[in-house]
Amino acid sequence: METQVPNDTVTSADDSEFYELSPFELIVWCMLYAIIAFMAVLGNLLVLYITLFRLRVRSITTYFILNLGFADLFTGIFAIPFKFQAALFQEWFLPRPLCRIVPYVETVALTVSVFTLVTSAVHEFRTMFFSKCSQMSPKSAKRCVLLIWIMSVIVSLPHGLFHNTYEFPDNETTIVQCLPVYADAGWWKFYNVYLVIIQYFVPMVILDTAYTMIAVKIWTMSKNRVEVDETKTANQKLMRTLIIVVACFSLCWFPLETYLALNELKPEINGWKYINLAFFFSHWLAMSNSCLNPIIYGLYNTKYNEEYRRLFRQIGCVWRRRKSLSDTTKPERRWNSSNDCRDQHEIDQIVDGSSSRSRCSSRRRSDIQAAVVGRRRLADHEIGPQELFDLISATNYLDAKRLLYLACKRGAEVLKDGFDHGPEAE
Repeated sequence: METQVPNDTVTSADDSEFYELSPFELIVWCMLYAIIAFMAVLGNLLVLYITLFRLRVRSITTYFILNLGFADLFTGIFAIPFKFQAALFQEWFLPRPLCRIVPYVETVALTVSVFTLVTSAVHEFRTMFFSKCSQMSPKSAKRCVLLIWIMSVIVSLPHGLFHNTYEFPDNETTIVQCLPVYADAGWWKFYNVYLVIIQYFVPMVILDTAYTMIAVKIWTMSKNRVEVDETKTANQKLMRTLIIVVACFSLCWFPLETYLALNELKPEINGWKYINLAFFFSHWLAMSNSCLNPIIYGLYNTKYNEEYRRLFRQIGCVWRRRKSLSDTTKPERRWNSSNDCRDQHEIDQIVDGSSSRSRCSSRRRSDIQAAVVGRRRLADHEIGPQELFDLISATNYLDAKRLLYLACKRGAEVLKDGFDHGPEAE
């Protein structure tokens, strides 16, 4: 997929036929691209970290979310900053080996994203309509992910092989541009149209058809009051998140894919005065899709929303601890801040299962038991240590976390009362 704006749209003072970007507009475009590049890298790193190290239960869809995260991360690192400067300034300022790497990685990342969304949709469709068939195993999901990368690498090879840097005279100087050079112009045009079809239009037909049928099936089940267990409900929520991801993907990439198709089939569109602005907007919109998925997960998926909050809370807690340690005039505040952070961090570890019961110290286990007793005496909730561990191992373990966190923050007197009387015997 070639996203280099046509040479006819180079903005210069001598070319009055095309719209010339002012210095202020150049700064605005640079800022817009910098924002989405930063958000894409940071957001997808958070998604990868949470999915790999914080989620206790992984479904088959989780592997596809991981794959999308890696593809969007590569887009944020390579495609957004590097291709942007080449398209905006119509000159290649980067090391020449990157001329082949950047277009190739960009095309691979887009192909991986599309094939991952299609594979996930097929999996959800198969699960919804053919539940009696054998479900996809984690091993099969990993094989699908590997196959997606292999196919994407092969399909994108021409962009890595045919791109190169070339020098062009420009008045008294020369400029370097990164361009695809091919022996047969007809073959390259066919290849680009082929990419647009397999990367966007055919996948969109499959995705829209699959998720429309799934949505109708879910609506019918809800209307008929068909009872579903908690696992199916959680999967439906995750599927709703994926539907939103697909909708954003189709909307963000539609303008650029349409331009790329018209650029090959009807090249005279590049004679339009504002074609450079249209290209920059469509390219920016397409690249912004790589930073939307982490936001969607946080807004529409309970698990990711909770993990985002917990992670930011821990980061803020560490920051407050360091700030209090640097304050030598308030030793009491320094101890309390550090203690609060330590208690919350330890509770997160035990409740989320990252520290097993066998590895927990006896004092830590006693602290948690006392916290539960104190919470019960404050709010009149009858719950003991054994019930606590039942809650931790159950699907609603977040309720146990809330009980613990509230108990640990309720003041020293209540916790002391819990320690004096001791936890209930199991």
